[in-house]
Amino acid sequence: MSKSCQQRKQLQEALIEVNVNKIFDKYREAARHLRNVYYCNNNHESDWGLRSDFNEIRKLLYHHLILNELDLTEVRDFRNEPSKYFNLVSDGNILPAMINRNGDSGYWDHPITKLVDDEYDIRFIDYFDFDQMGHCDFRYILARIFFSKNHPQINNYNALIETQYVQILFNKSAQQSNPAPSRDF
Repeated sequence: MSKSCQQRKQLQEALIEVNVNKIFDKYREAARHLRNVYYCNNNHESDWGLRSDFNEIRKLLYHHLILNELDLTEVRDFRNEPSKYFNLVSDGNILPAMINRNGDSGYWDHPITKLVDDEYDIRFIDYFDFDQMGHCDFRYILARIFFSKNHPQINNYNALIETQYVQILFNKSAQQSNPAPSRDF
């Protein structure tokens, strides 16, 4: 067992980090279903109002299916700021990622494409799909790289990570050390 895997296991055993993939899977599936059945513009016409309405519904789903389930409150710009509670780690030792070229430019072609587990701190922002108007599967997680030990030039860059390669961990120490103010929806 690698050093990073041993450290992750020790953290989980100390209940500082808990895998919450099943909770996030419920949110992902609910958002995907609502989008594809009720908020999908099959004509691919630019109905940005429909997209905006759906994003408001996603906020509510996130609040009710994730935050309420974990008894958390969180105030953040839902589509642009990462959550302080949810860290991403690979299922193995290496996390494949499409890193944004300039931090947040819309181009996902940075030459760095893999991160090693004990070298980074990546936080969940939301699920992502390239198709903004048609059917989606939210195959990717949009995340922010807070820290990369071996690649400091990508600190604070956004990344897309395929859901199949990642575990989402609830960082309980973020809740204990810095409680989030409550927010009414």
